[in-house]
Order: sequence, then structure tokens, then C-alpha cells
Amino acid sequence: MTRVTILTGGSTPERDVAFAGAAPVVGALRERGYDVPVVDTVEGPLSPEAERRLLVPAGGRTPPTREAVRALEERELGPRLVELPEIAEADVVFLVLHGRPGEGGTLQAVLDADGVRYTGSGPLGSALAMDKDVAKRLFQWAGVPTAAWRTWPAARADIEALGWPLVVKPSNVGSTIGLTVAHSYADVEPAVRQALQYDDEVLLEQF
Repeated sequence: MTRVTILTGGSTPERDVAFAGAAPVVGALRERGYDVPVVDTVEGPLSPEAERRLLVPAGGRTPPTREAVRALEERELGPRLVELPEIAEADVVFLVLHGRPGEGGTLQAVLDADGVRYTGSGPLGSALAMDKDVAKRLFQWAGVPTAAWRTWPAARADIEALGWPLVVKPSNVGSTIGLTVAHSYADVEPAVRQALQYDDEVLLEQF
């Protein structure tokens, strides 16, 4: 194995987090002598200059707006990714992506269909894990402890039964984007509005 292609970036609010996560992976693999192309699912293969600009820490950055995410989504390469030599000729594709398109099974299915080897779970496992409500239901079914939760909308009595503080967050977004800690019922609706900026499904969970 000589070529490990890093697939990162993407068209989600966590785009910068993905780039930040890719940076140390790229460095570690290149230090060990691998050929490591870097491919953004939106822009395609990154030039050395683009790598220097994008593969930097994401701490403190403001997530892109919904409008910016929509603009990125329109430029997503999608199934065309497998036509890139950096993907088609890779020994393995190392996924450093966050959010539904790259983390939720869609990309994994595209790579599977073309016989491209990649890191991480397959389409079904990725899809089940991406949706926090579904994943937590499966944890319960399997006897794995998980904090109590409700999905929005929920009755006030059910929400208050969770206790305070509680965590309000998008169900299909991570990296604490759109997440708020609510300390009283008055905090819940503003926190839900914040989470709805990033996802259509919102979780309210014991702290």
C-alpha cells in the first residue's frame, strides 16, 4: 500500500472541522512515506496552496451559514468523486468527513458501488450512527446505557422530567455545532431555534 487518499471538506456546517481533522492525518501519513493526495468532496483534489490554506485548526471559527452550506451542496461532486484518479487509483481512501453526506452512509454506498476501499463503517452502520435518535434507540434495545432524551416537539412535562440542565442539539450534526445547554424551560425554545438552523430534527438530552 503506497497511496492513501484523504477525503475531507464537504458541504456541511462541519466543513472546517473536517479540514482540521484531516491535517494531522495527512502529516502523519506523509512522514511515513505514503503518497497522500487530499480531495475535498466539493472542490476536488487540493493543490499544495489550497492545503496550506484549508488544513488548519478550526477552533473558534464560526460555522458556515445555511446559505453558504446550500451553495457548497450545489457544487458537491457526489458520485463523480469515484472518477477522480486520486480516488480510483488509491489503495485506500481515508475518510475525514463530518455530517450526513460524508458520515451518514451516502458516500460509503457510492464508494462500495465502485469497489473503492475506505476507512470506517459501511453504509448501514454509518446511517444508523449518524441519526442520534435512532442510534440511542438501538443502544437501549441492546442494553447499552445512554442518557435519557426526547425529540422536539415534546410535552413540557416530558422535557422537565429529564432534569436540568439539559443538552439541546441537532440530531444529525456533531462537533457541538448548534448545541446549547438549557438551564430552565425558558431556555428550551431559543435553544431549539438555534439547533434548527443546522438540522430538521432536534434532541433534548440529559446533561
